Amino acid sequence: MFIFQTLRVLIHARIKVRKALILHDLGDDDEAMKEVDEAEMMLSQSECQDDAAEVDNAKANIVLSSGQNRKRDQKQILFRLDRCIKCCEKATVDKSASIAQVTLRKALVHLGFYQHGVLEDVATSDVAIAETVLNRISTMTLTEKSKIYFTYAQSLLAYRKGDTDTATKLEQKARRKCELHDLYFQIQQLDLLRSLIRPQAALTTGCHGLLSILFLVLLSVSIALVILQ
Repeated sequence: MFIFQTLRVLIHARIKVRKALILHDLGDDDEAMKEVDEAEMMLSQSECQDDAAEVDNAKANIVLSSGQNRKRDQKQILFRLDRCIKCCEKATVDKSASIAQVTLRKALVHLGFYQHGVLEDVATSDVAIAETVLNRISTMTLTEKSKIYFTYAQSLLAYRKGDTDTATKLEQKARRKCELHDLYFQIQQLDLLRSLIRPQAALTTGCHGLLSILFLVLLSVSIALVILQ
């Protein structure tokens, strides 16, 4: 009976975590956080590291995308990511891929990356930590998508260290991979990075796009006038 009750609680908690992730994807982060808070409370008496890792990962994701780039947001995200890594290390199944992904996200947070933007400046100590973390990640096995984010992180690190040329080359390398696989969301994130590294280039690209639209509008008007004549 006790085992059945424990299993029931675990299943209920897992459903709440999944519901939280769906709500997060829909943009309802307040409700998402409520669901994951309840799941965490349910799992408080459990020794299941796999589920604890899912809770910490979900909380980190929610704050990462809904936070306001405040210092307390960064602390909360890093706290959850660190706990997630520790839980993954104690898990009953191989979580090496998850550890690599979470560790990479930790480096990006230190570099000032958030899902809705990139900080203009970060502390020198954060840059040093990020560099150490990225050196550690270079020995891990990464998925193809994680490799793109790793290149993104390397580009951002180069920019933080004042090497704009290397940052630009790495950003372009990541962009080519994203365009090859039609990863539009990642391309949007690279646009944010490019705006930080080369603000003038990003402005020029925007102006060219506006001029192209204006040209097409004028061309359409001209054709319409010719037809009316």
